[in-house]
Amino acid sequence: MADLIQFGAIMTAVTACPGGPRMPFFVGRQDRTNAALDGLLPHPTDGGTTTIALFSKRSFSAGGLAALIGAHTVSQQFVADSQHAGVSQDPTPGQLDCDYYTSTTAQTPPAGVFLFASDVFLARHGDTAGSFSFSELWAFAAEYLRLSILGVYNLNLMKGCTGALHLSTFQE
Repeated sequence: MADLIQFGAIMTAVTACPGGPRMPFFVGRQDRTNAALDGLLPHPTDGGTTTIALFSKRSFSAGGLAALIGAHTVSQQFVADSQHAGVSQDPTPGQLDCDYYTSTTAQTPPAGVFLFASDVFLARHGDTAGSFSFSELWAFAAEYLRLSILGVYNLNLMKGCTGALHLSTFQE
């Protein structure tokens, strides 16, 4: 199941969202039967320092965190504010692009865009603000690979299956 979730995430990033970078895919994760511990994900109102510390415990640099949350370019929020359920965090939610960074650093977000307070705090935090200006998808791809194997202890047994992703789906 864990491999299927990772495969679905990568296929969404490169197929359903035009412009996505090519991302490597490996199989061989061992499924878990117990739920993840509470507190491993940031709260949408956390401050920048809190979010950076949370990801730092998992070996992500502040710049790596900024790259990783670029995934919010294709997200919609449903829980943080029920009045705005289903609203995207980017004016181009169907594309894996860098518009999220522009929206998050703007004085006023574009119409129809919902921003997590935690993302705005990160965009203004001294350790991550500079990373919001480079906004490269390939930095996201590298950090996503790191996230996808976080907690995997059988790395040497995993098999590369990037070839299972149809090449015509990639934007070269």
